[in-house]
Parts: sequence; structure tokens; C-alpha cells
Amino acid sequence: MRRHVWSLPLVTLCLLLAIATTAHAECAWVMWARFAKPPYTEWTSWSSVHYWETKSRCWRKITDLTSVPEEGSLADLVAWTFGRGLYDPKNQGLEKVPERARGLNGATLYSRERAFEYVCLPDTVDPRGPKGGGR
Repeated sequence: MRRHVWSLPLVTLCLLLAIATTAHAECAWVMWARFAKPPYTEWTSWSSVHYWETKSRCWRKITDLTSVPEEGSLADLVAWTFGRGLYDPKNQGLEKVPERARGLNGATLYSRERAFEYVCLPDTVDPRGPKGGGR
């Protein structure tokens, strides 16, 4: 009987930790976009485009728009293996602006008229910086 007295609080604590961890792990991912005209030095401010429940779904949309796969994904491995996309040797070199580039949280697509940059960030992060106000 005494053994069961200690097990109930322990089980309750484990369940609470499991629920809290699951709730913390769930957040929306927002795709942000901005663009610039050549020479690509002045970018527009970031605009939120859409949100998804997972980072991979957000990245899938970036890949659809730019043909740049998420780093470490199966599509990225295939592109690296066969020298396609970002890994195509004809796209390398310092003298030319790349058609596509992968950044830390997103990708950029360049054309002659303008460049589009897309990033996926947790809904708790705003690339425009902290909001004004306060003290």
C-alpha cells in the first residue's frame, strides 16, 4: 500500500512534463518574403505570406517557389549527388550573381528584374525586429 502512495505523484509529474513538452514543441511556422531590384542592396520590408504547423511544410513551399530544397533534406541530398540546382558547377563562381541561393532559414531567387527572398521562422520570431513602444 505504501509503495502506491509514492507512485501516484510520480506518474502525475511525468504526465505533466509530457504535456508541457508537447505543448512547447507545437508552434506555427511563418513564411516571410521581401524583394529587391538590382543591384540588390535595398530590400523591401518583410511581409508574412502564410503559416504552417511544421517547419518542413513551410520549407516545402519555399522549395516550390525557388527550387531550393531545405538543407539536409532528401531533395538536397539528391541535388548534391547529381550536381543539380545549387550544386550545378555552371552556377558556381564569384563573378556572377547566382540564380538561387540558400540562407540560414530560407532561400533567395534572383532574376534580371528583381530578387525574392523567402524565410521560414517560428511564429514567435519577427524578422522586422522588435516592435516599438514600451517605456
